Amino acid sequence: REIMDFPGGGVAMGMYNLDESIRGFARACMNYALDRRFPLYFATKNTILKRYDGRFRDLFQEVFDSEFAARFAEAGHMTRDLAMHIGPDTPYLNTGAFFDRIEERLQREMGA
Repeated sequence: REIMDFPGGGVAMGMYNLDESIRGFARACMNYALDRRFPLYFATKNTILKRYDGRFRDLFQEVFDSEFAARFAEAGHMTRDLAMHIGPDTPYLNTGAFFDRIEERLQREMGA
């Protein structure tokens, strides 16, 4: 498909992932974490590429809920939320607040 017919200079970016390849990647990440007894962190900022990043978030959550929730609970890891509680400044900072801080920092650095 044609994305853009540039009349002059410019730049374009195109990315794609099939749902099944995203699910496979999610399974690989989750199996890796379980096999090595590592915690699993998933983070995405779906404000710039909302549909692209949002699809990853939704499919990772789907795979976690349908295939891995019990295994992670049995391993003593997260029991519900794939994003877990993360944050460098606060021991238990939910991902929404974590991304809000990143957004604030970016806006400050960009002078917005």
